[in-house]
Amino acid sequence: MEVRSLGDIRSGGHHPAARVIEPALARIGNQVRLAMPEPFDANIRVGPDGCYGCGNCNIGCAWDKKLSMLDHTLPLAQAQFPGRVTILAECDAERFRSMSGKRMRAWELLARGTDGRQIRIHADRFIVSAGTIASSALLLRSGISLGRPVGKGLSFNMLTPVFAEFPEPPQNSYAGIQMGHYVKHADDAFIIETWFSPPVGLATAMAGWFADHYRNMQRSGLLVAYGLVVGTSAKGRAFLSPLNGDSAFRFTQPSSAMDRLGRGLDALAIGGNRGRRGVL
Repeated sequence: MEVRSLGDIRSGGHHPAARVIEPALARIGNQVRLAMPEPFDANIRVGPDGCYGCGNCNIGCAWDKKLSMLDHTLPLAQAQFPGRVTILAECDAERFRSMSGKRMRAWELLARGTDGRQIRIHADRFIVSAGTIASSALLLRSGISLGRPVGKGLSFNMLTPVFAEFPEPPQNSYAGIQMGHYVKHADDAFIIETWFSPPVGLATAMAGWFADHYRNMQRSGLLVAYGLVVGTSAKGRAFLSPLNGDSAFRFTQPSSAMDRLGRGLDALAIGGNRGRRGVL
């Protein structure tokens, strides 16, 4: 997957949030037990011919620098194993068929194309890689979850964005890689990520309603943003909806994670000179 440090992105491609938080951390880092920003490792091509830092990651990289499954891994597999890799697009895996015994073993996958045709795939081994919730649903529909903790122990990363406004000149945070650096808490209570998005995505996370939201978006060129991330406990459960058999999940967030979220918000507010115009 060519995972590399995003610290090697060409000059000018980094999000300004990483730069502007450094003096604040140097001033209050020990007080709130935060380290200095570190670049993420990611499957993004870096170096002289790498990421341009344009900031369009979440809407698709036009230059194929983000090495996604679609743009990188599947074409690479086809190139390295000619004639042995078949990709079925617009096809849903519905369920496995299995044989009972000392251990249940899947031997056939039933799938269906968007045109309605049914597809049967036989194999000695299957790899289920459809995400936590969808993978659990597939195994539950297949009836091969007996004795296994399928769907149990579901956890998440809980995130909230925090915006900070700076005076002129404009920060133009949209023109830098969206998530390039993170700041870690000494006790692993939370991490802080640099974050931004092109205008449409930014509008969905921007604080305020109606006229306030409009004014905040008008000032977006002056803003930097950070994502405060808290890992939750494994108290959730994925299951099949009794209404339609589709994947569903249930999760109740314990108060301990909310406490850590509050500590992180307070740390960010201190870094932004809480009580002044720094934090929205």
